[in-house]
Amino acid sequence: MEICFGDPLNEEPNIAASVLRSILALSVDLRHLVAQNIVLSGGTCMIPGFKLRLLQEMKYLIETYKEFEELEAIKGHIKIPDNTFPNNCLNWVGASIFGNLNTEIDAFACSEEEF
Repeated sequence: MEICFGDPLNEEPNIAASVLRSILALSVDLRHLVAQNIVLSGGTCMIPGFKLRLLQEMKYLIETYKEFEELEAIKGHIKIPDNTFPNNCLNWVGASIFGNLNTEIDAFACSEEEF
């Protein structure tokens, strides 16, 4: 687990810092909404204690690193809701739902050129 939460200043992989940097890249009015709807997917997220550790690390980084001090206002609103489906199947479920949209798919999809 420690490799997932390395020192962000030494350019080591750090999942918590990556999530916070993504939130920082958003406009200020969207940060609160995104912070309370973080979705974890993949097998690594199923490691016991991963969700709690990620939440703790994110709050610690906001409190101690100058890079993230701008996120102090949303620190209390960071949440990772529980999923109906197991984390390791979440991507497959989402792709299955998306694939079954049939005629409505154009409302939710964009081409590579549009992106």
